[in-house]
Amino acid sequence: MASLWRSFFWVGSFGGRSSRASGMKRSSISSSRSLGLLALCFEDLPHDLRPCFLHFALRPENTIYSARRLVRLWVVEGFLQHTKGETMEDVGHTYLKELVSRGMIHLIKKESEEEIMLVTIHQQLHAMARYETYYQATFLDVYGQTYVPSSAAVHHIFLNNIRNANIHMDSTFPNLRSVLCAFPNNWERAGAVGGATAITSDDHYMRHFGKSELLRVIELTGLQVKKVPRVIGNLIHLRYLCIRSPCLVELPSSIGNLINLQTLDIAKSSVKKLSTSFWKISTLRHVIAERLDLPKSVGVLKNMQALMGLVCLHPWHGNISPLHNMVNLRKLKISGLTSNHSAALSDAFSKLELLIYLELIGTDIPSTLFTNFSMWVYNPCS
Repeated sequence: MASLWRSFFWVGSFGGRSSRASGMKRSSISSSRSLGLLALCFEDLPHDLRPCFLHFALRPENTIYSARRLVRLWVVEGFLQHTKGETMEDVGHTYLKELVSRGMIHLIKKESEEEIMLVTIHQQLHAMARYETYYQATFLDVYGQTYVPSSAAVHHIFLNNIRNANIHMDSTFPNLRSVLCAFPNNWERAGAVGGATAITSDDHYMRHFGKSELLRVIELTGLQVKKVPRVIGNLIHLRYLCIRSPCLVELPSSIGNLINLQTLDIAKSSVKKLSTSFWKISTLRHVIAERLDLPKSVGVLKNMQALMGLVCLHPWHGNISPLHNMVNLRKLKISGLTSNHSAALSDAFSKLELLIYLELIGTDIPSTLFTNFSMWVYNPCS
């Protein structure tokens, strides 16, 4: 973990003006007095919390973070220390609460009395995090129309663009660990105002990232990703894949080669089906989609914690269902349920003792399924 955060490389461009982190001065971040107080707060952080706090430097200031997505990223980046009797996600939420209680992160909204939903980071704390990562992280931050030189030193890339991007990459990033982007989500107005950038399987971005075989994280939001190249199957160390694009209609069968994948987030996409091999990846923890086909047979997915946006298009025979071995499932949202699923669903629920959120949509759902759950949604189709 520490090796991911040992030096910092930052490149920014606004209207043709570029700057490097090596030129940053503490006086440009804040007054010496307030900076001193912030520095003391950072020094007082337990070592386990420091990489989680510095992770906020990867995105622009004023970013609003989903607590769930943030924690999932911390898990795959290896920032969290395992605690006996708790999942890594539980540990991550504990870390986040600690950062909030220390005033390092600002709470925006709670999901419940105990659970955090949205957070952000104060401008001065964000600036301090970026300053600290100058000494501790390898990071390339790309804004606007920027030429991106290849570098074996770069471990993290963040792409942030206000209009159509014109980003050129001359080679690969052999030691790249994560690629994040936050382009505008103006797909409807993209043609009129240059809101989003269309990325296809032939685009050089995807081809270059596909050659970075050490990649652990890919998160692309706001890009009109229409197709993902087969080369993504070479990224066997990939743990987190998030592509939120209505233009995306399919993922290649090579996604089944991602044997270490923990999170697939294709919410807001148009992907309807995944290869059989994908559903045999034993490390899967979160599958988040819009209307994705849930096959009637899957592998032994005992690590699965969240299954959201799935559709049951196939009947389940007897008491066997794809949920049968998902004993650690906590969140479930499925639709398309009929009387052909009732018996298997009841049997599966007898094993789902950790379930805290349930949303079922269908024509014939036994109401007795809900007696033991504190949070559920029952949506019968008429």
